[in-house]
Amino acid sequence: KGKKQSVYCINQDALRKDFQYLKDNGYNVISCKQLKDCVDGGMYLPDKAVMLTFDDGYLNNITYALPLLEEFGYSGLFSVVGDYTYYDKYGGKGGGDFIYFGWKDIQEVYKNKNVEIGLHSYSLHNTRPRLGVSKLKNESDEEYRKLFADDTQKLVDKLDELGVQSDIYAYPFGKYTKISESVLKEKGVSLTLTCNEGINHIYGRRSLYLLKRINRDATKSSLREVLKKYI
Repeated sequence: KGKKQSVYCINQDALRKDFQYLKDNGYNVISCKQLKDCVDGGMYLPDKAVMLTFDDGYLNNITYALPLLEEFGYSGLFSVVGDYTYYDKYGGKGGGDFIYFGWKDIQEVYKNKNVEIGLHSYSLHNTRPRLGVSKLKNESDEEYRKLFADDTQKLVDKLDELGVQSDIYAYPFGKYTKISESVLKEKGVSLTLTCNEGINHIYGRRSLYLLKRINRDATKSSLREVLKKYI
């Protein structure tokens, strides 16, 4: 709050203006569950349907974003990283702006009707030795498949212990492979998110994989400026 904004960080006042813009201009904020229910039920999505997604599990999602989601009646997807729980408010290594959800936070916020939890890897949100879930050059398909499957299952199992279920995967740094998509489908993940920018055309269940997103670049003057190429 009051911090300098950047390409990937927006403050609470600007986010409030964004939410008001969506409301005033006929956008319908839906949850991932609503999207899947529409597809499964053969129903049309509401006009100008949008989803709000927040990556990495920063504690400020609860502090600043959640009150606005509740105020406007919007749903937000908070995608969490298993390893980042070490940098929580319960005595972890984090500090300042770099405090993340702890397992207790995830368990508690999952109960909120305005929040969905997404998978964002357990230990693969890194730039080295691989960028996100990218495959290394010297790695066999079998080695890579096992590593990615094990990492995903580790997060699923931990969340399951907390009574938290998720079939949504947001790729760290937006990186993905054919193998990663195959693994996630085998594990029952029904929706995957990239960092490729653009709008999505939904025709059925197959359309729910590798969804594009539009980054809210806070160096832009307004949400309208961010969206102008699409409206």
